[in-house]
Amino acid sequence: ARQLELHDLATISAKTTGSGEAGAILLKVGQLLMLGGAQISSASALSTLQIPATGRAGTVTIEGLASPADVVAVTDSAILTSAAGTGAGGNITVSSQAVQLTNETISATANAGNAGGVTVQDATAITAVGSRVTTESSTGRGGTISLSASDTISLSNTTVSARVTGGSQAGGNITMAAGQSLIINQGTVISAQSLGTGDAGSITLDAGARYLSADSTVTTEATQASGGNIELTAAELIQLQESAITTSVFGGPNTIGGDIRIDPQFITMRNSRIIAQAVQGQGGNIIIQSGVFLADPNSIVDASSQLGINGSVDIRSPVQNLGAAKRPLSAQYLQGNTLLSQRCAAARSGQLSSFVVLGRDGVPPEPGGYTAGSLTAELARLALESLPPQTTPATQLSRLGFDPTDPFSGLVSLDLFATCKA
Repeated sequence: ARQLELHDLATISAKTTGSGEAGAILLKVGQLLMLGGAQISSASALSTLQIPATGRAGTVTIEGLASPADVVAVTDSAILTSAAGTGAGGNITVSSQAVQLTNETISATANAGNAGGVTVQDATAITAVGSRVTTESSTGRGGTISLSASDTISLSNTTVSARVTGGSQAGGNITMAAGQSLIINQGTVISAQSLGTGDAGSITLDAGARYLSADSTVTTEATQASGGNIELTAAELIQLQESAITTSVFGGPNTIGGDIRIDPQFITMRNSRIIAQAVQGQGGNIIIQSGVFLADPNSIVDASSQLGINGSVDIRSPVQNLGAAKRPLSAQYLQGNTLLSQRCAAARSGQLSSFVVLGRDGVPPEPGGYTAGSLTAELARLALESLPPQTTPATQLSRLGFDPTDPFSGLVSLDLFATCKA
């Protein structure tokens, strides 16, 4: 269809309660609009006897009629795949030029089986506000999350999470790629987590030109195993404000914290943290390669272990302190009267052009000059032309109603007008 709209709890569902696979859902649309609790789901679910199905969940695919869909806009709704039994979760794939998520959930989950993955691709822009994009398995392998846009990915108050809650399987990886900017703010969390004995997944963020983070977190975490790595690249700028990039492991002495690699041209940190930490195991390594690295005193870059071996911090930046490039002002002052041009200099010398310092109302044109009064310079010029040619400057001031002893009552350098007139 050119346009498909789902409103007010409308549902498109494919489900199995047995050993067979849940059906697949394929939507070919120009525009998909979902709101008011609408849902698209493929699930391997509980039977009427509350027995979990052993089949795997189906897939959900949204794509354009002949090319990526123009717009996928989802508000207060959900796109889901789930497997309640031992079956694997289903994948969710959205191919769209613009993806707009508001209070939306896109989730691929499994119980004992491997979690499905979530892919958003072929987009020009991806925008998410107050939304959740997640994959999760209880004892199976974590699912992957991949978001890509040729221009901008913007996440606000949004959670992107790949997690396993138990078992020995590794957590899922998260990948984001933006052509121009990756922007996260207002409490956004990008997280790869393992609560079992498997290692946490890794996070790879390619921000294009700019990565801007405000009050947000990018983190990998393992409670019993080793942590996942974080790699963040941007061609121009990485800006962290009230934000954190962390890899954490809380397991035994054989665990290793995840590494953090950051590679832009400029990095600025304001009240932010880049931390690779461990409790009993070895802390991860932090490698920052940048032309300019600037961090305020409230920011922290640390690779440490409470009881184990600390990791390393390697900052490869030729500029880390702008204060070192400051130069004191010269103690030798220049004489202003030799640099400031006099009015009518061009007229006296016959030159066609000159640089002349002119004043504004209320501001002296040069050090020690008169402050402009209520009359304009043009009015003063006309007034001076009406006086006898031999009138002295002091008499001119008096005739015009100004007190020569009070600089605040006169015009800007009226004596210069007399010089011009002579």
